[in-house]
Amino acid sequence: MIKDGVTLHEIQTQWAGVLALRDKIQSHLFASSGIDFAYPVFAADCAHNLPFLHACSVLNEALLQMRDEGLFACKSIFLGKLVEDAERHLKWVDYQAVVELVCKRNQLAHKGAILPRGDCWRYLSVIESELRGWRILP
Repeated sequence: MIKDGVTLHEIQTQWAGVLALRDKIQSHLFASSGIDFAYPVFAADCAHNLPFLHACSVLNEALLQMRDEGLFACKSIFLGKLVEDAERHLKWVDYQAVVELVCKRNQLAHKGAILPRGDCWRYLSVIESELRGWRILP
């Protein structure tokens, strides 16, 4: 869906970074999981919020590029408004899940609300599905 090959490649590279970061966090946390109390669970949740934020940034960049290529109109650079303005112009796999993850992203970014790592994984899958649906990811 994105016509600019350089930008498309950059977004694909950024997404590969999201997955690499998630995998590194997961493998390091798994290796250090011998401790049995609540702090490691919270620390693991915090760690997984980083790739979630990164994934939201990749989604934002993809939507900005599609906007700039004329697929929809939006005067904002912010993810929530981009998603809202693109609703009727793009084919979504699960629009409501994207709206939900934008809300969770805003709670994390603006209020420090840490998401459980399972939610982070689920939202990464939602974003990946949208990027695949738009043929941004193979």
